[in-house]
Amino acid sequence: MSVYREITWLNESYLKVELGEEKVCKIGTRGALDKLTTWKQKRMPLLEKKYGELPGIIERMAQQLRLSECRKIMLVSHYGVTYKNLVGEDPNIYPYLACMILERILERGLVDLVIHGHAHKGYVEIMNVYGVPVYNVSLPARAN
Repeated sequence: MSVYREITWLNESYLKVELGEEKVCKIGTRGALDKLTTWKQKRMPLLEKKYGELPGIIERMAQQLRLSECRKIMLVSHYGVTYKNLVGEDPNIYPYLACMILERILERGLVDLVIHGHAHKGYVEIMNVYGVPVYNVSLPARAN
């Protein structure tokens, strides 16, 4: 039993919330990375398969929610879903911070808002990607 009874943990799952007359859906995920660090490759080799499958899982979930009564869909991910808002990070490590395949969810209009972390040196707090606001909430991320 969790000691955090007021918190719903979302791990490749979703939650529907009623806000007045509207239903808003939140999808939660750890996310995926385009590349595993050497440490993870050696100690967690199954992550490569999981990270390869996860974008499809999240995309199908978003498609199902889009067809349901959800008016707005929010995606919350630990890892980034695009490289476009990683400015401030070393471009050589972008594959270790985000998964570009997840960007197709934005391109297809399957979500209305994205909140992610993991890019602590990124200084763009919010950026529209295919018309979807993408927030990097990692500290000390700050808009330039």
